[in-house]
This record gives sequence, structure tokens and C-alpha cells, in this order.
Amino acid sequence: MSLLLAGVTIEQVSILLGHSNIKVTQQHYNPWVRDRQVQLEADLQRAWNRDPIVLLNSKAQDAEGPQLILPN
Repeated sequence: MSLLLAGVTIEQVSILLGHSNIKVTQQHYNPWVRDRQVQLEADLQRAWNRDPIVLLNSKAQDAEGPQLILPN
């Protein structure tokens, strides 16, 4: 798990563990990887929800209604 948390790919973990096939590694680690992705997405959403700039922009949009923002 610590390798995956450190950013090592599942393919590299498979090689380091000496698995004959990456499917063996995926079978054991994919449920954890999926759960970790969900957790990271929820953490990111919570951080965005607390960001003062995001909150300010959100309040401004609520007051003004939806706006189309075009790139420069």
C-alpha cells in the first residue's frame, strides 16, 4: 500500500512483488485503489467547498445568476 500511496503505478508494484501477471496484483489491490480514488475525490471536493475564492465566486454567481465565461 505504501508504494501505491507514494505514487508507484500498479504495474510497477506488480513487478516489485514478483507477480507473474498484473491481474494478480489488480485482483488484490484494485478494490483499495478504487476506494482511495473515491476518498481523494471527496477530500478534494471538501477542500474546494472551503476555498474562500470558490465560496466568493459561488455567492457572486448565485446573486447574478448563471454566466457564460469565455476564454481570452
